[in-house]
Amino acid sequence: MATDLDRAEHILEAIERIDNYVDGIDEEGFYRDEKLMYACYANLIIVGEAASKMTKASKRNVSNIEWDLITGFRNIIVHEYFRINWRVVWDVIKTNLPDLKRELKHYC
Repeated sequence: MATDLDRAEHILEAIERIDNYVDGIDEEGFYRDEKLMYACYANLIIVGEAASKMTKASKRNVSNIEWDLITGFRNIIVHEYFRINWRVVWDVIKTNLPDLKRELKHYC
């Protein structure tokens, strides 16, 4: 059974994969590469799923993270995939994931 530490590490691993995928890629390059977009998409699902399984106690210990936004985003990209706004995905990758990565590294 996975622990919260395992889940935090899964989140960090997914972020690292996304970082590697988009390294050297600009926004327009991202939109031109459907495989890249969906590789990032799959890893964002992992981030959201792992975050949704974290216990309330662990979430309180890492209170700088907006857990509800992460799980809410996951719910949209999984259940309302037909509404995906790829510009929002790009923004999450470039703006939100670095902060999440930094905060979780303190936890791990």
